[in-house]
Formats: sequence, structure tokens, C-alpha cells
Amino acid sequence: MCAVLPHTRITLVDKMNTISNQRGKGFELAVHAFAQSLNPAAEVLFDHKVEDRDTKTLRQCDVWINTTIAGHWPLSVLVSCKDHIRKLHVGDIGAFVNEVNSTGASTGVIYSRFGFTKPAILKAKANGIACCRLFENEHADIPEAIVFHQYTCNPYFRFSIEENPDPTHFRTWSDIFDAEVDVGGTIRQIIDILEEEYLDGQSNSIDVGNRRNTFPLDWKTEIAMTGNELGGRLRLTLIAGWHRYKARIEGHLLNGSYSINNTSFLGSISGPSIDTQSTDPGLGWARVEGMPEMTLPSNRILLTLGFQSKNLKDFIRGRTGSSTLEIN
Repeated sequence: MCAVLPHTRITLVDKMNTISNQRGKGFELAVHAFAQSLNPAAEVLFDHKVEDRDTKTLRQCDVWINTTIAGHWPLSVLVSCKDHIRKLHVGDIGAFVNEVNSTGASTGVIYSRFGFTKPAILKAKANGIACCRLFENEHADIPEAIVFHQYTCNPYFRFSIEENPDPTHFRTWSDIFDAEVDVGGTIRQIIDILEEEYLDGQSNSIDVGNRRNTFPLDWKTEIAMTGNELGGRLRLTLIAGWHRYKARIEGHLLNGSYSINNTSFLGSISGPSIDTQSTDPGLGWARVEGMPEMTLPSNRILLTLGFQSKNLKDFIRGRTGSSTLEIN
């Protein structure tokens, strides 16, 4: 006796629908992940369900965001993800406006992989709907590229000795670095004092440059110490500043969200590589000479490669520790 098993025929339309649904779900997940990254404090829900105001039944939402304005006023955002292989038209926007109203959301955002027709954008703006596109692992094609000015600053410093109380004891910079002095009842190595003076000067230099919209400024500090441990007065000078470079870069927008309503982009910008292991940042960079106080353009990026406390003392010792002292 034989049993006849039911046979299921999968048509080309069924296959296309399955592929489309899988692709659409991936697009929704990508939009959800991006929305989460914008505000970790917000509640960003995926495939959420809310009650329809009219029918009192649950309706599906691709992404739903609960957040607050200024941490005070509650706000809910309905996000719809349309992974169609065409631009969205006026009818799509009208349907979404109805969705926003039915769910009681404060506002709505609609994402389209292939963009929007001009009438659709006008319809969305008139109804307070944000039209966006999401770019994953690709250059954003709106705009194709941006031109901006990029600057970088590499630090330099040197110490000079003005007075040496004991030339027979302090012969090299390492002798000075290892010497200890009493500062307000606390015994400290001189290298710790030099490190503190440099980091304070570096921080102030960067702050002043930011306020003036210029490069960080060079600076000079005199450090004088006396004590029985030193055998007299020890006077040093710290001269510090920056090697400044500039580049005109054509950058590309990557992996982010583009709002068609206000032409803003949130995401990554590809720029020039910088060799952080060398005093020269690399190809494409030109040294800026004699213009530390030049006003920088507004559409620029400034990267300041300053020293950190965790490696500065080792750098000082390696750079000057074995050098013989010479009084200026």
C-alpha cells in the first residue's frame, strides 16, 4: 500500500516574495540599529505593536522610538522602512501619514532604500514627516562628495638648562629627571614636575586655539627649584609647540542616514590617513609655516596629536635622558 504525499509547488512569485521579505527585514534591522546608535538613552523597539486608535486592534510598527525632548517632554516616533525597488510616491506618504495618526505617534520618519519622488517629498514636508535614506557599507550618493580642509598638529618640546647648581652631580638630563625635591611637604621626582608642567601647557594651548578658532599655540615655561637636595638653584626652560600640517581633502559620506528634508547626514566621513608613528603625517599633507594664529575655515577638521600622561615620561627619557647638560 502506497501513500501519496502532498506536493507543494513553489512558484517564481513565491521565491521573489520570500527574497523580498528577507531583504526587507534586513533593511528594518539596519534602520533599527542606526536609530539605537543615535541615542542610547532612548527606547528603540523593533517590530513593535501599538493599539490602533480607531479599530482598537494591534498594528505592527517596523521601529518605534520612545524618548524625551531635553530629558523632560515625552516623544514617540514611528519609523517605517520601505525596501522597495522604486522611489516612494505620494500615495506611500499619504498611507504613512494615516499610520502616524492611527498609532498616536508624536511624529513619523520614513526610510526608503531607493529614495522619493519630488511630489512625495513635498507631501511629507507638508505633513511633518521626515524622509530619509540609509546607506550600508557604501558611499552616500547625496551628495556625491564633500570638500573640506583638514589640519593636524604634532607636538614638539625641548628643555634647556639655565642654571645648574652642581655640575659634578648633574651631568645628564637623566640625573635631573631622577632627582627628588620637596614640594609642599611631598617628595617628588623632577620628571613628574616637568610632565605636569608640559601637560598643563598643552591643555591650555589647545583650549586657547579652540576659543580663537586657530591652531593650538606654542608656549614657553620657566621652572625654578631650590633645595638642599639640589645643592642650590636649578632653573630650566620648557619650550613647546606644534608642527602644523594642512590638506585639502575630498571626502565621502559613509554608512549613515541622509535626511532629504534638511539635507543633513549622520554617519561617517572618510578622510586622509595619518601616520601617527612619525613626525610627518604622511602623503597629501603640507607643512604650515609661520601661521600659528591663522583663522581656520569653518568646514574643517583639526586633529591634535598631543601627548598623554601614560607615555610622556618614557618619551622624555628616551628623547633627552642620555644627553649631556649644556647651560645656555
